[in-house]
Amino acid sequence: KPREVCSICGKQFASQAARQRHSLLHVEARPYRCDSCGIGFKLKVHLKKHNLYKHTDEYPCECRVCGKRFKDSSAVRLHERIHSSERPFQCQCGKSFKTRENLWGHR
Repeated sequence: KPREVCSICGKQFASQAARQRHSLLHVEARPYRCDSCGIGFKLKVHLKKHNLYKHTDEYPCECRVCGKRFKDSSAVRLHERIHSSERPFQCQCGKSFKTRENLWGHR
């Protein structure tokens, strides 16, 4: 299947729409402005995350194991690793870690 390719960085995308959204990252314009603090963002999704993290006290996502709440699903996925034996970040010395940050600290 032909793929859409960014002419600036070469990254490939499954659709033209995805490539066009990505291309906004290569321009200086920040058309999405926060109504509360005025900070500008290149992508609408970044403005939504900003509003969730900076301007609300909502924690809509919950860990399936312990019930701890988080602001977004990616934070829950990271947290849920502490309940598993998964250690996807491996050092050249053979030790493995649950988070990238723990691997960096080890190095």
